[in-house]
Amino acid sequence: AQRDALRVLHPGHGSAQKRSAALGELPLVEGDGEGCLGGRGENRAAEIVAAGGKRRQLNIHRRDDDVDAVIQAESGFMAMNGTPDSGPVKMPVALIDVLASHQLKEAILLALLHREKTGQGSRVEVSLFQAGIASLVNQASGWLKAGVEPQRIGSEHPTIVPYGTVFQTRDNRDILLAVGSNTQFRTLCVLLNLSTLPDDPCFVSNYDGVCNRTALLPLPAEAIAGFECDSLLAMLHTHHVPCGEVNSMAG
Repeated sequence: AQRDALRVLHPGHGSAQKRSAALGELPLVEGDGEGCLGGRGENRAAEIVAAGGKRRQLNIHRRDDDVDAVIQAESGFMAMNGTPDSGPVKMPVALIDVLASHQLKEAILLALLHREKTGQGSRVEVSLFQAGIASLVNQASGWLKAGVEPQRIGSEHPTIVPYGTVFQTRDNRDILLAVGSNTQFRTLCVLLNLSTLPDDPCFVSNYDGVCNRTALLPLPAEAIAGFECDSLLAMLHTHHVPCGEVNSMAG
């Protein structure tokens, strides 16, 4: 019986490598290294156009081999990751590789579906750089729509507060809050005995809270420092305030 082939071609690496799987009679997908995952020589000239026609040319060089850390730098992730004092920071995992791998998986599944319906194989391409750009999501939207360039603000969210903020409890354990609505913020304040805070003109809406972030965050921080971690998390979960303990690999 004939077998399907998933062929990945690497220019400059000699003959094509071929992997087979018993999926049918026709080739499923075929791709080459030009712009493909694990390939060589991606051409990544790029220009980002923001609101009002504001343009920014990206300084990206073509070369033979690309690695995850370099793509994190060139695609914009490192520039916005870290704190104001840290400088650009690489993600602690090979994030771009993971993102591109998921895109490749989805392309292969679509190719399989296409072949089941039509009997035809497909050619798919996955770019490490483009996978990174596509994953900038809300940070890219802020630049494209409003011309706001992402800043390094640690784990804070640029447009929601407190969201991604880490606080320390009385027993020296770290928790993270992800308060995403005015209702959740009001509930949090009541539970922390800060019931008048949501009516303060400086914090009455999320927009106000973001504008006055430095004045707002010390208030729940001081209140949370008076609670034991387990009891606080249980109370917040009961009242549907998104939160969780910051765990290490060891627990």
